Amino acid sequence: MELSGAFAEIKKHVLPKDYRGIDFSRLNILLVEGTKNTLNSMSNIAQLASKKYLEDMGVKIYTETFVKNLEKTKQLLIYLSYISKVILPGLHGYLFT
Repeated sequence: MELSGAFAEIKKHVLPKDYRGIDFSRLNILLVEGTKNTLNSMSNIAQLASKKYLEDMGVKIYTETFVKNLEKTKQLLIYLSYISKVILPGLHGYLFT
C-alpha cells in the first residue's frame, strides 16, 4: 500500500516536472489488495484515511481481489496481497474476486 502512495506522489509531483512533454493522466496506478481493507490490521480510522488519501491521489483500489494472470500492456500495476510486490511498467493483471 505504501508503494502505491509513493508512486502516486511521483506521478503527481515529479514526473510532470522531469518529463514536461508527456501526458501522465493516462498513467494508472492500481492497488490490488487481497483483504477487505487497506491497512487491514490497523484501526478503522486508519483504514478509511488511507483509502481516502490513495483515492484522492488517483489510485484505483481493488479490495478482496487477487491477480491471477499477467499480460503485457502499458499500465503500471502495483500488486499487494499480504506480501508487497511491485510489477514494473509493461504489465497488467487480470483481476478476479
